Amino acid sequence: FSAIFTCIIVYLLVYLVQSKTDPFYGKAPSHYAVDLIGNLDSLYNADSLNSLKATHAALCENNDFSYYEVNYQFLYAIDFLGTDKFQYGYEANKLQTVEIPTEEGTKSSIPIKAIQLNDAILNKPAHKLLSGVFFNNDYEVVSSTELPVLLGYEYDEYYSIGDTLKVQYIMKDMTLKVVGILDKDERIFTSDGALNVNRYILMPMITYDQIPETGDELDFWVRNYANRVTGYITNDSNQSLATLLKIIEQSELPLKAVPVYSEK
Repeated sequence: FSAIFTCIIVYLLVYLVQSKTDPFYGKAPSHYAVDLIGNLDSLYNADSLNSLKATHAALCENNDFSYYEVNYQFLYAIDFLGTDKFQYGYEANKLQTVEIPTEEGTKSSIPIKAIQLNDAILNKPAHKLLSGVFFNNDYEVVSSTELPVLLGYEYDEYYSIGDTLKVQYIMKDMTLKVVGILDKDERIFTSDGALNVNRYILMPMITYDQIPETGDELDFWVRNYANRVTGYITNDSNQSLATLLKIIEQSELPLKAVPVYSEK
């Protein structure tokens, strides 16, 4: 009896200590994020790209959970009309101007805040527009395509519906066409919480029209799909997690499921 009593006391003491030092101790995670382990060096080949794309399809098309994609990826903007507040690093007072190679030669550019998202995120909850329309996901990209984008509310002073922006996204030259401007203080729900997108460019997810085999195009799509397989799911049931873990195991990619805890 005394041994059992001692074990109970020890357990309670451990629980009290850990609950004081770890606010999430004993709580279930609210989300599971998919994380890519290590770097991409071993993935720059056609076979890995096919695996990335197949894994992404499995994450999106299963019936056990909704898959949320939110990719923070700044853009290098050329001839940008906005002010410093749209720059990546503005809040940390880390502004920069860089020279980047483009199809038209080397040009000065600044990194601006942007985020890619899929329909599951865009519709959670439904968002309001100040003007224009929403874009449709997924968007198939070829070299001559203008990519439709939404702008955060504070862009309304600088850009209008139909305007275009010349940018470089993961070392690829693109033209963004403004199709909508969001209402004030719209928020996107990420695995880290709600993000105010007043100063962000919102991009659709993109897919390729034909499989690239080598070179810069292959590298671009590997990086793109490496981003796309690192979304998150909500922890709605044991089956959701089991299915996620099975998809990760079958992918044979360096992925893992990471528990994310809500502060609420």
